[in-house]
Amino acid sequence: MTRNTTTASGSFRTSWFRTSPIRRELVVRHLYQFLLSTTHMETRVVNRGAERIANGRAGLDLPPAVRMDAFKVYCDEGYHSLYSLDLADQIAAATGVALPSWDYGGFLDRLEESGRRCLPAQPVLAQLLQVVVFETLITAVLNEVPPDGSVVTAVRDITRDHARDEGRHHRFFSGLFHDLWSQLDPSLRTRVAQAIPPMIEDCLRWDVEPVRLSLVLAGLDEDAARAVLEDC
Repeated sequence: MTRNTTTASGSFRTSWFRTSPIRRELVVRHLYQFLLSTTHMETRVVNRGAERIANGRAGLDLPPAVRMDAFKVYCDEGYHSLYSLDLADQIAAATGVALPSWDYGGFLDRLEESGRRCLPAQPVLAQLLQVVVFETLITAVLNEVPPDGSVVTAVRDITRDHARDEGRHHRFFSGLFHDLWSQLDPSLRTRVAQAIPPMIEDCLRWDVEPVRLSLVLAGLDEDAARAVLEDC
């Protein structure tokens, strides 16, 4: 778990930062979407499951060492949320582009609906599977950012730290899934296997509402913003 605080202001004095004001604001808000989605997903999806595991409320028979590791995941994810929001706040101060009030409700509602649809009688199991899926997908996504020289240094640094932690989380939740699967009633395994593909799709599907709002803030009307989203 990294305990360094990243300073944004110096890193934002880069060549792309001196482009047109509207383009600049769109790029900054796109970065906000990445950072703020981290604060929401980690605390509202991952830590919900990590807390259940850590406190023995997951319905699984797990040794104390696994529960201790779940608490470590919980602390990691809380810190990822803290430094993502901290960097976003620094960016707002450096750029003058206000932090939007996005709550990512559409994405979270979609996850909840997927859980209810796939496993209506096992809501806790559905939450655990969502965390397993999310935490075993995100590492590959995060690893794409640090080597990319077109990304500003502050963002590359925190993403590298985040990816390092998520590598450990990937191993933890892969092992947890093995424990979970071995303890499932055989009659439930087929339903769980069928639930995982739509959960993967839901975790990977882009939440376009913040993008639409960013386009509107940039001056497009609602029809034009929707047309851009449909084209992309």
